[in-house]
Amino acid sequence: SYRCNPDFKSLFFNYTIHKSWDHKQALLLAEIKSYNADIYCFQDIDHYEDFWYPTLTTLGYSIVYKQRTQEKDYHTEGIAIAFKSDRFQLTKTVILELNQSPLEDSGSIPPSFQEKCRTDDVGLILFLQPYQPNDIPTGLCIGNIMLDEGIHNHDVRVFHCKYFLKQLEKE
Repeated sequence: SYRCNPDFKSLFFNYTIHKSWDHKQALLLAEIKSYNADIYCFQDIDHYEDFWYPTLTTLGYSIVYKQRTQEKDYHTEGIAIAFKSDRFQLTKTVILELNQSPLEDSGSIPPSFQEKCRTDDVGLILFLQPYQPNDIPTGLCIGNIMLDEGIHNHDVRVFHCKYFLKQLEKE
């Protein structure tokens, strides 16, 4: 799992001098190649069309991407799960809009908390089947979620995690 910082967030970091996208993408590519992982989960990625998709497909990965919801604010970033195309086949994709999480229990959740839960965050659940059954005897379920980073939103993160796990169990 790898949290990348989109351009607009990188501008505020004081601990790095690598804020330009050209420099950052070269570092990301080198790191991704060094791991050579079968499966990656990425959070907070932007440049999906011009970097992530072409780069990962060239490296032999299939990728499922979900941009953050745009109900509350404008967001260019999202999450992705990439897996080696020659090792796994995708059997099911579940996309979760976390803005919808409090609506399922709307009778028991105060309207003020429902509004607080509208963070535009998203989740992905993928079900993968290996091509070689002797590698992994059963399929895999891979989950990836983007959670609100607000300092006062611990309760929202917990609520969204519970929702994500409930959806995962349901699937």
